[in-house]
Amino acid sequence: MKRPGEVHADKSTKRQRVSPEDSLFVTLRKVPDELKSDDSGGGFIAGKIFLLSPRLRQFTLEITRDQKSQKQAAPQHIDVGEGSTKWLDRLDLRVGDEVRISLKGVDVERLKKARAQGVLPVILRYNHGICVQLVSRRGAPQDAGRIWNIRTAKAAKPSKQQRPSELIKQGSNPDNFDWFNDTAPITAAHVAAADSDATTVKHANTSANSKASSTAGSRSSSSTNEKVRSRAGSDTNILQNPKASTSPPVVLSAAQDLASSRKRPPSPQAETRNLKPRRSPEVISREPEAPSIPAAQPSSRPHVDAPTTVAADAKVDADLPKVRTAPARQISKRARKRQLAERERQLEERERQMALEATPPVAGPSIAAPSPAPSVASTTATSPAQEVRTEAVPQDKKPVIEHEPETSDTSSNDPSPKHESEIGDPILRMKAGLRTEDGEYESLASLKPGRQVSVIGVVTSAQEITRSRNGDWKQTLTLLDSSNLEGYGGYLYRASAGVTVSCFTRKYAQWLPAPKEGDVILLRMIKSVDWNGAVMLKGYYDRMRWCIFDPSTGQPKPPALDNSPRSEGLDNGAGVTFSPFWDMLDPEAAHCAALAKWWQAVQDERVKTKGEQIQVGGGDVVNAGLSAGGRPRRQHRLIADVVPYMEPDGYFDCTVEILHGDYNSNDPYILHVTDFTANPALYQVEASWCPPNLATKALKFELWDGAAALGPTMKPGEYWSFGNARMITSKNGYAQAKFKEVRKAKKLEEDDAEYNHHLKALLERKKEWDKTNLSPNEFSHKLLSEAKAADFFCYTVEVLHSKYDQGGMSEIYVTDYTARDDLKSPPVEDWSRELAGRILKVELRDGHNEMAKQMPAGSFFTINNLKLQTKGGHPRLIGHLGGHDRLLDKLNPNSDNERLVALLKRKAQWKRGIDGAGSAQNHRRASTASAGGSRKGYSSIRQIEASEKCPGRFRLRARVFDFAPALKECSKPVCTKCDEMISKKHNACVKCNDTLKEHVCHCYHLFFRLEDEDGDKFVVGVDENWSDLAGLGPTDFEADSEALDALRERLLKYIGNVEEVHRGLEKEIHTAFHDFTIVSWPDGNRRAYELR
Repeated sequence: MKRPGEVHADKSTKRQRVSPEDSLFVTLRKVPDELKSDDSGGGFIAGKIFLLSPRLRQFTLEITRDQKSQKQAAPQHIDVGEGSTKWLDRLDLRVGDEVRISLKGVDVERLKKARAQGVLPVILRYNHGICVQLVSRRGAPQDAGRIWNIRTAKAAKPSKQQRPSELIKQGSNPDNFDWFNDTAPITAAHVAAADSDATTVKHANTSANSKASSTAGSRSSSSTNEKVRSRAGSDTNILQNPKASTSPPVVLSAAQDLASSRKRPPSPQAETRNLKPRRSPEVISREPEAPSIPAAQPSSRPHVDAPTTVAADAKVDADLPKVRTAPARQISKRARKRQLAERERQLEERERQMALEATPPVAGPSIAAPSPAPSVASTTATSPAQEVRTEAVPQDKKPVIEHEPETSDTSSNDPSPKHESEIGDPILRMKAGLRTEDGEYESLASLKPGRQVSVIGVVTSAQEITRSRNGDWKQTLTLLDSSNLEGYGGYLYRASAGVTVSCFTRKYAQWLPAPKEGDVILLRMIKSVDWNGAVMLKGYYDRMRWCIFDPSTGQPKPPALDNSPRSEGLDNGAGVTFSPFWDMLDPEAAHCAALAKWWQAVQDERVKTKGEQIQVGGGDVVNAGLSAGGRPRRQHRLIADVVPYMEPDGYFDCTVEILHGDYNSNDPYILHVTDFTANPALYQVEASWCPPNLATKALKFELWDGAAALGPTMKPGEYWSFGNARMITSKNGYAQAKFKEVRKAKKLEEDDAEYNHHLKALLERKKEWDKTNLSPNEFSHKLLSEAKAADFFCYTVEVLHSKYDQGGMSEIYVTDYTARDDLKSPPVEDWSRELAGRILKVELRDGHNEMAKQMPAGSFFTINNLKLQTKGGHPRLIGHLGGHDRLLDKLNPNSDNERLVALLKRKAQWKRGIDGAGSAQNHRRASTASAGGSRKGYSSIRQIEASEKCPGRFRLRARVFDFAPALKECSKPVCTKCDEMISKKHNACVKCNDTLKEHVCHCYHLFFRLEDEDGDKFVVGVDENWSDLAGLGPTDFEADSEALDALRERLLKYIGNVEEVHRGLEKEIHTAFHDFTIVSWPDGNRRAYELR
């Protein structure tokens, strides 16, 4: 048994075999410390894509280090960015990709300070293109080996991207493309690839095509010539053009001859072991050259650098010297490794000298590098090559891709391609920006952050109008014009490319622009801000003005106002009159029309450009479903279209209706949803809650993490949108979904269908499904007068009164304005007058108890599966609603629901019947005004305002007709030191220099406009002294969402649907009458009123 010391000693002296590939990586791969300011000596860096920053036009690379380094130090990160050439959009890179990046043409910028912790203060700037190889990609092993070679060429002709199969058919071997070595031989096929502005080559592993595509001329019977040809002819391709060909030839460099002259000929095995990667470039010469081959010399003789040129018609057999090969001798492995290391050192030293002492290329035909080269699709004729003897001459070290061909390929008669700005219609050279009498419209590329600007651009994407987190309406657009098109990929721009614009408004959704893709939009008075190093635009509710130009009609689009006003005073009508709509002037309309023509020309060129590009593996180069970072974009999908293996990685968005939820201990919350589309990959549900015709349309959702706590709040019948859900495969092999991001789940109301087209489509599908639904769980719709006791039925009603009980005994009183005589009598209240026999009491139990808080008087609902029954031996009927299924559906009073329309007609008939019965209500109001009210101790608004008692205290029967300001703005900061209001611009009192905010407090700033039974109105103040707000002090409600929800919950029974009316969702105000206590006190020359 060996001692530990002996084992260690033996291990330390033994070295692993060094393969040619390992040696190549040792010499070419570099680390950040080795980078120079202008690193043009070749080599590459390797790493993993850590971050993609398309707006900064760069990405961050995590440098891959060897195992020993990884254990001792944290990973290094370095930024790689564009320069004058825009190439980032043409790379299909993803976060996590392992890549190699050539250092050819890189400018190393040293920064004074690193931009972030862990990032080196260095930027690798590629001003003239870049070459990237994809080493590996997680989940896509078929993409390994892809190469993007993007270089600028003044007269380069765009060519199609070639598939590996096409290269193999042409007799080439794409595996020999030594992409990362900038001094590696470049074959004729590589020259053709270099003519393209961006080339993608995917490696194909093949051995059948690794043989030489052509051999060196005719063979002689001489043994000497056979030996020469065995070394030169088998490893070289002789290209000769007897005619005046414009196809540039390839020559062999001296470094390659040096490497080949050092080979030992004794055995094929020895030659195979000593093969080294090619390190010197083949150079395309501009003039025809004399053919040349390396001189055949034994490895024991010194190498001769002087070239010898022989005429093309010389007899080679007579001139070639006979070569005597030394017999093979056995040498030890250790000596062979030392020889290999020494040869590597000598070869590297020779290459460095060649790089410093480069000579011009020699004219004449040339001999290709000692490996098969991918051939070019060309019609150039070649004749059998003649054997000549000469030695290769050191050539210019610059890679072939940098040389500019002076003549075009003879295989094409097409004229030379022009730059994009010179192609097609002159409208493509349109100048962005406009100056008018009303101000200047800046070009999108010239925007700088921190300014108020006006712009005109083409809409490339427009999102749906939705609510932001603070309750404002929001719209997001992206814009392009002729100034920034090139910065987003030119004609190959991606979907949603352009400057991002976020527009906001508070009250009316119709005040936001809703353009289509391709429309031209004019935006005035918007602010440019910095966002992650890029410029974006923001339009605010009180400044932004806009107008949309329709290219199809050639005229500005009139805004779709619906029921919203064209202009209104700010601060809920009390401030300056403002309108977001801009009337387009003639110069502006002319510029928009020109921009529309420019965009159409861009689309034409885009079609042409996309038609000339081929993606390796099939498909178009540009995919509208890709994000800015090159990753497939997550899409909104129907249940019928979702599968676990869809891009990207099974993620999708959806809009659904909740069917059922299950509690599971120690497991995710299980939810079943539907959008009324079928998917055969789903498990067919068989449950009492699922109608048979929904068995293949119910998608199982697993809610994890924070979403599991949200699950129980999702009631059956509710509509929800889920973002970033993921399709997975269950243990039984069925498709199901997984969701865990709470912030991307949003509850929807039917009213949202006006702006949410996904919800609108779902409701239309549900309507069609209802026509075929024969489920026993669904009951027929009936009027109250038609329903029978103990039977279940559906019922459309108006809420007259609601009473919430925390103990789970909530009640609502409803009517459909039909009568019957077996109902339990309601309380004697104003809301129950003249409705005897038409009001049904409904008890809400279990999961419906909380709904009483969301059912204000005047709202309309459909009650499903309602049952009429008696209670406690009382013979009168009441309604009962229990369970956890959602059986209450709120209706929009402006909708075209047939049953709601019929209810409103019955209500109108009932009102006409009341008025025709003797105008009892008018008589009551007149007596109230003259005699002090129909109730003892109550006053009307006229009596309160006419009273001389001040301070005074009054009882008033009234309803809230309106309130101001919005609930989130109903508190104001006040300085307790000087008793003055603090401006919104400051967090503390500037006058008192209260930097520590010691004297800042909030007070209520809320007002109700009350309307009594006579129709008179007046304004009263509301604060914490009102009994309904006791214990809820004022705070910053905009910052404290929980306090805002608590305030809204307390006021909901008074304000009814006033908030919905403010937002433009409903037209008429529906609020209930309540008893209020009013106090008055003198306030200067007038009186003030407040609730108590």
